[in-house]
Amino acid sequence: MIRKLHPTINSIHLGCDEAWHIAEEKLCKKQLVKTFENSKERLKLDHITKVARIAKDEFSFERVYTWNDMFDKISVQLMKEFKMGELLIPIVWGYIPDVTFPGYFPDGLFERLSQVFEEVLFASAFKGANGIVQQFADVGHYTSNLASYKKLYWQHEKSLSGRLSGMVLTGWQRYSHVTPLCELLPIGLPTMVAQSVFLTTLSDKRDLTNTEKETKLGVIKNLLGCQTNIDDLIFEGKKFPRTFDSQIVKCHFPGADLYEQMEEVRVLIWKLGVLFNENNGCGNSSSEETQSNSKEKKRHEIEHEFISSIRPKIEDLLLKYFYKDTVAEWLVQHRSLCDFVPMDGGRSLLRYDIIS
Repeated sequence: MIRKLHPTINSIHLGCDEAWHIAEEKLCKKQLVKTFENSKERLKLDHITKVARIAKDEFSFERVYTWNDMFDKISVQLMKEFKMGELLIPIVWGYIPDVTFPGYFPDGLFERLSQVFEEVLFASAFKGANGIVQQFADVGHYTSNLASYKKLYWQHEKSLSGRLSGMVLTGWQRYSHVTPLCELLPIGLPTMVAQSVFLTTLSDKRDLTNTEKETKLGVIKNLLGCQTNIDDLIFEGKKFPRTFDSQIVKCHFPGADLYEQMEEVRVLIWKLGVLFNENNGCGNSSSEETQSNSKEKKRHEIEHEFISSIRPKIEDLLLKYFYKDTVAEWLVQHRSLCDFVPMDGGRSLLRYDIIS
């Protein structure tokens, strides 16, 4: 099907990630003992390489990519036995702000990969990798991720030099399987633009100076068609924290109108947080808070603004950009402001500033 739809492409990605229940079915367990010496590692590599050969031999894909996590602890000897290096190009993925965090990648991963594969890629993300119900841009989270990949490269320069061929930027519709929609594509576009700009410095070992970073931010704003400086917002004596992603409103890029309305939602949630502190007023408020008639009145005013003004605007814009089933799903999932607040407390407002 992929070859039919894309007759001229020479690359394909097989996936091969997050398969956590391998060889648990009865027939599979029997085959595991009979054919694969009771080794799940052999079973995995046999399947991956068979599919890779089909992609290459039957469908003429020259480059076959796969994620790293189903074989990143497997020995060099076994990977060579299955001729992994002749068939595949691994893409090492990780989306947390600092991928150099001890234990995030298996010990010795890059040394093992360097003995098997002539080429390796890294993978970052520009949306969909920052929480289950995340709906807002967090440019700083993802540029921090990029910066940490630069650090990771220099930590493993001996293994990766001449072997690392690029960076893949992924965008996910859902944080995980069978979970709600996360940031929509227009919300992620500024992050993708920012990452593309910062990728031009990825091979530079030194960090950017503040002046260089400000220049990059200016380039990003220019690419996004941002021309207007944003005024400070004060509510109840508190100043709204305008990190970079809240500055790129009043811009001109595909979906900028939807992006701007989502930032209006973020402001309303921030206001609830100013009034009620913990959980943006969406958890169990203290008796002192619930007894404050003035706070409750302001809460209702904020919720009313969302329901009567902003949500209808968002609905119209969603219909402009998405199919009706996607719009219906999003609207069901976001009936009130508290639907935007992660159930675990999350990071709907706590953001990283841009670094690189």
